[in-house]
This record gives sequence, C-alpha cells and structure tokens, in this order.
Amino acid sequence: MNKGVFATIYPFMHRDLGLAGLGKEIFAVIFGFWFRSRSAVPAPYPIIQEITGASVPTISAHLQSMESEGLLHVKREAGKPNTYVVVLPDQVLADFEASYGSDCTPGPEVKSSPKASKQPSAVTVKSRQVSGREAFDEAENTLKARPPD
Repeated sequence: MNKGVFATIYPFMHRDLGLAGLGKEIFAVIFGFWFRSRSAVPAPYPIIQEITGASVPTISAHLQSMESEGLLHVKREAGKPNTYVVVLPDQVLADFEASYGSDCTPGPEVKSSPKASKQPSAVTVKSRQVSGREAFDEAENTLKARPPD
C-alpha cells in the first residue's frame, strides 16, 4: 500500500467542466501531474488504477472521451507512451490560479466580494487502499450539494 498516492478534486472539475464520477477522478490525477509541470505528462495508469480501482481499458476509454470533449490534448509518438496536456478555458484556469496559486496551494483571498473572500474548498482523496472510493463519492456529493458561486 502506497500511502502517498492521492488526487485532489477541485470544484471547477464538476462545476465548470461537468465531470462526474470516475471521469472526474481520472481527470484529477492527470490535472495534478500536468498543473505542476505545465507540460505534457504520461497517463500514470498504475496511480490512476490505485486511486480509482478502474481497469486499464476503462481508464483509456475515459481518456479518449476527455480528448474528444476537448479537455485533454494527446501527444502521440510512435514507440512512446501517449502524453496528455490539460485544456482548460482561460477563465477557469485564471480563476483556479487566483484561488490556489501556481502550485495548487490556497492563494491570497480575493477581496472583491464577500462571497469571494472564502477560499474555495478542494477535496483531497488518498488512494483506494487508504480511503477508498467512498471518499470520492462523498466528495462528489459534497460538491453537488453546494449552491453555485
């Protein structure tokens, strides 16, 4: 069991991108790797499998779906694993960086409105062996229950 494996689900993933369930979990893993490097990253299948419990064909199907929806750009090179670049609308990325900074940590509070003065919450979920799929489901239900910003 690897206790250091985790993915963070941010509110924009459901609210702005419309992701839910397993697709949101897979996107969260890819997003975490991509955001830190800001370059194409290979899909970390073993990590995605550990967090979600999904099979490689299921993960591949979700990645293909995200590519067709325009959320991921796939770089393909013969003889090498595919790499992925996250594609976010400019405003979604700008709002995310204003809230969490360039290293995914909470940034300075925005003072423009009373609603914006609270830090947006993100849900960090460790691997399936540590906290399980129930934690992802709980996070998703929490996000669905929130009133829109």
